[in-house]
Amino acid sequence: MSPRIEIGDPVQYAAVASRILRAAWKPPCLHYSSEYLAWQFGFSSDVPKRAAIAFLEDLPVGCVAVTSRRFSCERESFSAYVLSFVGVDPSASRRGIAAALYESLLEALPRDVPVFAFAEPESIGERLLLSSFRRAAFRHHPLQACRAVGYLHRSTASTTAGLFVQETTTHDEFASLGRSSAAQDLVQTDVTREHWHHYRDDPRGRVMVAVRNSDGNLIGTAMLVTAETVSSDGVQRVPMLEGVTLSDPRPDALSALFRFAAGRSQPGAIVVASNLSYIDAAVVKAAGPRALPSSFSAHVFVRGQEHVVETAAALNLEVI
Repeated sequence: MSPRIEIGDPVQYAAVASRILRAAWKPPCLHYSSEYLAWQFGFSSDVPKRAAIAFLEDLPVGCVAVTSRRFSCERESFSAYVLSFVGVDPSASRRGIAAALYESLLEALPRDVPVFAFAEPESIGERLLLSSFRRAAFRHHPLQACRAVGYLHRSTASTTAGLFVQETTTHDEFASLGRSSAAQDLVQTDVTREHWHHYRDDPRGRVMVAVRNSDGNLIGTAMLVTAETVSSDGVQRVPMLEGVTLSDPRPDALSALFRFAAGRSQPGAIVVASNLSYIDAAVVKAAGPRALPSSFSAHVFVRGQEHVVETAAALNLEVI
């Protein structure tokens, strides 16, 4: 029996997608609660929101969705999709449902809007992702791989004299660093005022922070979120640094962010950053975190006119 695919606004499918993803993904993985998915799908967007849901005999068994973000590259701002939330219920495996979901979703997306996606390197999922976009006539541009790092604060860790980190509640200040960057090879998240408020409404808990030097000048920003993951012991809360932006990437500034995150977390908690690929590896290592086993390939796909993202080397978005 062939699946029936419905295309619609992902917000209305949050509860359905939650059930599918929790059945499809086994620990360790993200906790795909309906509240988390409704928040992810709820970002304001000037491009159509789209999700594809597969049904067998009116039972929802598969999903894939895109959520919208604003980005900048070479000081050009634009909307783009982030594709994620892909899953097929194990009871419906080996029926070509994932391929059918991709085909239907990609057909429904407007031309000239880039699509970013992450995948486990050389996995079946990545091969299906690449082949699906190729069949839909998208061009493929690979970006630097995202390798997760973890930071465990130690009392003997070196201090970050002259720098201080604090929560910021001002959108214009938070967004200023990314918008002033002239980096030609980096796609940065351009946090609009609407997205700023939406980020702060993250049901898991999220804090926007700023790093300043001894003169009080802003030199970095980041977001600290309490992510929820599922392990063999159940749902775990993991502190994560996301969207790190530094005007001058240097170890003490990055270390200050990790130290702040550790100070806001449970004692002994490891602070994870899923994507610092756009910061020199030597700088990341000198800041104190250590490499974790997980890594993800980062891709951008474009259909239609040439786009500035096809010149980029890396993306500063957290792995979704």
